Amino acid sequence: MNSSNTYEPEIPDYYADLGISQHASLQEIKTAFRKLARKHHPDKKAPGQSIDAHEFRKVREAYEQLIDDDKRRIYDASYSDLREKWTTYKAWKESEMKREEMKRAEQERQAAKARAEERRKAAEAERMRNMEEILRAAMEREKRENLRKERVRQAEERSRETARRAREQQEQAAKERLRRQKEKEAERRSEEAARKARAEREQAAQERLKAILIEEKQEASRQRWAKMREAADRREAAKRQQARTKKIHPQYTWRERMAAKEKQGVSSQPTPAREQAEKTPRFTPQTNNPKGNPRPSWRDRATPKTQGVEARKTVPLQPTGNNAPRFTWREREAAKNS
Repeated sequence: MNSSNTYEPEIPDYYADLGISQHASLQEIKTAFRKLARKHHPDKKAPGQSIDAHEFRKVREAYEQLIDDDKRRIYDASYSDLREKWTTYKAWKESEMKREEMKRAEQERQAAKARAEERRKAAEAERMRNMEEILRAAMEREKRENLRKERVRQAEERSRETARRAREQQEQAAKERLRRQKEKEAERRSEEAARKARAEREQAAQERLKAILIEEKQEASRQRWAKMREAADRREAAKRQQARTKKIHPQYTWRERMAAKEKQGVSSQPTPAREQAEKTPRFTPQTNNPKGNPRPSWRDRATPKTQGVEARKTVPLQPTGNNAPRFTWREREAAKNS
């Protein structure tokens, strides 16, 4: 296309502006003008919708040019070339408009594609973020699960360790109790042995003490019998001496005089049993002690005040037959303390 046709012609196409043909009558021109004037007049527009009065001025200029016969004749003389120029220009302009429209469409398509790409990228980024979030959440869950498992493992380990320590403590306590029981048992056996030994020693000491007491009693009995024998010997000697004296000068006691009177018949009453017992000498037989120690009866130990001199008899001291060793006072005390 020629570059000269890319410019709009300086002379307008009045017939095209009024929408009529070149052969239209004056009445058709007026009718077309009134119609377009009512359509494009600024006063007919609503407030705020009359942006530019270019269309109205173009229609008015075309009407004024064609209503005048002279101006129309001059204009019609060159109208064929002018119409061709306008046809070419309109075709070019239409093509330019189509190209611009296509360009805008391409731009819109590219913009839509870019927006779609951006949306895709945003969606991909969102998906990646979601995946990262999911992965991070999974990692966090896995980490928490690992931490939980680790805590559970540590808790189980602590529980096992605590159970092991408790078991060891129980075993140690059982061993300690067993040791204490053994020690107590050993102490008890030792105390029992010591008690038995002490009891045996005490029993032996008691037996020794009994033997000592028996020996002392025997010694006291021997001494007492010796004294009694000596006393009896003295009494016997005194009796013999008294008998010799009575033979020279007999003397009678009140009882003897009373007995003599009874014999003579002065009194017919019998002799009391007490007097008879006092006159009759008494003899106490020897008693056998189960332990082998002779002990005098109460009759043998009676004083001369309760018995007559004639009734007393000397009781010989019997041998004991016990040859046990005699202990001193210190030995007896040591035996008691042991």
